[in-house]
Amino acid sequence: MTDPRATSANSMSGIAINPMIVIHGLAALGVSVQPNGRGEAMGTVANAREVLEKHPRFAGRFWLDTFHQEIFTTWDGSEPRRWADVDRIAIADVLQGEMGLFRFTPELVEQAVMVIAMKNQRDELRDWLKSLRWDETPRLDAWLANAAGVPQDEYHTAIARNFIISMVARGLAPGCKVDTMPVFEGSQGKGKSTLLSVLGGKFYAELTDPLDSKDFFVSIQGKWLVEIAELDAFRKTEVTRIKQALSAQVDRFRPPYGKHSIDSPRRTVFAGTTNESDYLRDATGARRFWPALVGDVNLDWLRQNREQIFAEAMEQYQGGATWWEIPEQAHREHTDARREDDAWEASIADYCLGHTEVSIPDVLHVVGVDLAKQGKAEQARAGRVLKSLGYERKTVKRAGKAVKRWIKDEPEPDAPF
Repeated sequence: MTDPRATSANSMSGIAINPMIVIHGLAALGVSVQPNGRGEAMGTVANAREVLEKHPRFAGRFWLDTFHQEIFTTWDGSEPRRWADVDRIAIADVLQGEMGLFRFTPELVEQAVMVIAMKNQRDELRDWLKSLRWDETPRLDAWLANAAGVPQDEYHTAIARNFIISMVARGLAPGCKVDTMPVFEGSQGKGKSTLLSVLGGKFYAELTDPLDSKDFFVSIQGKWLVEIAELDAFRKTEVTRIKQALSAQVDRFRPPYGKHSIDSPRRTVFAGTTNESDYLRDATGARRFWPALVGDVNLDWLRQNREQIFAEAMEQYQGGATWWEIPEQAHREHTDARREDDAWEASIADYCLGHTEVSIPDVLHVVGVDLAKQGKAEQARAGRVLKSLGYERKTVKRAGKAVKRWIKDEPEPDAPF
């Protein structure tokens, strides 16, 4: 039998509240909490979860958005927003001050919200994509020509299609392979960044953290389209990091709601912008970059047609379309035109004429590097030039010994008529 003296004092109002009245009042709303020996609702995670999950004031107002990897809420009547530290205090204030649940601390509230959110997961990006309905008017192939003023040829059409379909793929199939990146070129003020901002909408961001920092993986969470701006400012080592970042399919980081790191399949795609025309310093990684020179940018057209572009891409993706095939010859011509010239290339190219097999020491001798000075940096530089000339590094047997050589396969002669 409950002790009739078991009442709780509301320190804010000075009114004594019978704890059983509190519990019975919750029960009338379908909320069942467990009392302690004094008849008060126990301060347990289970009780706090029961209240926050079922009380009309809180029910359905906490969830984990798996795209953003953050807890969202509308408990205070706001539009959906990220859970903040102040929320746990404000909710505890309501539970204690208005509902007589004095054992429900801010820490308890936060723990209960985490349990509820993990049980109620949403995905803002996936939900948005699945809500789109295509009007069956083709726009996908020509969107880059219409919005960015690029030529409407086979190469640029492939970029237009592949880029948008790759975005859809990452939206619906987290962690799928996307290791390519369009690079939009043009003078300052041309509208390249604004173009990407309009395309990505609320899911767009400009990269601000170094690619090799732990903050990089956190900063791209909840971002669908990330711009790597001023690509011309990146040195060779940074281009290597871009390639590594593009290749990753899983991001490891500690989410805001947790104390431990998690592996999260990547949802982000990247696009580069630059004012320069000779930004490709590593020929071996050029396949990852799709250069496109921006002409007249039409942001109004993009704003008006953005949703339908993605709606069409959804249809293409669900129909089995790929997002990595691009005309090889045209792509090679575009990347070669953007490649930074190496002062050694002309001399090495002249030496290689008529040679299908060469060695690094011989090549370095041609450009005036003595054997004693042929270090790793010089060897790597010569190797990059040879790769750009179509040679491959192979192990072959010469005089009974296995040696490293750079080999260029001769094209097969045309068959006679």
